[in-house]
Amino acid sequence: MIAKQPAVKRYIVTLSVDERERLNMLIQKGTSPARQVLKARILLKADASEAGEAWSDGQIAEALPASTPSPARASGWWRKASMQP
Repeated sequence: MIAKQPAVKRYIVTLSVDERERLNMLIQKGTSPARQVLKARILLKADASEAGEAWSDGQIAEALPASTPSPARASGWWRKASMQP
């Protein structure tokens, strides 16, 4: 059975160079919880900046051990967290 892939991204993630570095450090550190590492990997794949890969949610769900809604949830979480002072 093939899962239905979302046609449009719900949230567009655009990371700064500093944000990308922090997420990469979190992944490479090796002591972060698995859920945080997965969110960081999702955000780096979803990043639509010039340095990012701008993968679709479906591509991310196929490449990483995540369900299809996970990329949208991680992107939404990042958007809300970034808006706070």
